[in-house]
Amino acid sequence: MTQTPTRPTPTPSDPAKKVRLVLWILLAAIVAAGLVWSAALTTSRPAPEASQPAADAQLVRGDSHRLTSPAVEKAQLVEFLDFECESCRAAHPLVEELKRSTVTGSRS
Repeated sequence: MTQTPTRPTPTPSDPAKKVRLVLWILLAAIVAAGLVWSAALTTSRPAPEASQPAADAQLVRGDSHRLTSPAVEKAQLVEFLDFECESCRAAHPLVEELKRSTVTGSRS
């Protein structure tokens, strides 16, 4: 006896498969829209300004909090402190101790 190959009978489509297919298509559309949106934003953004060379950069501005004001500026202590920063707040006692231990020219 010879057996003839039988084709599997088509089963009714599973509704869960259709839902998954629709979700994957929706996800792909959202990702594609995000990529297009990102590309549109990056191409329309102006080029960043050239940064100032380190040699020309002004480290101490006129409104900087100066801890010392020496007559001859060989060195000057400038405090950069942010009390919202936990590390800066923790370092504050050390900075106060350094200010007290400075031999000349310090004022609080």
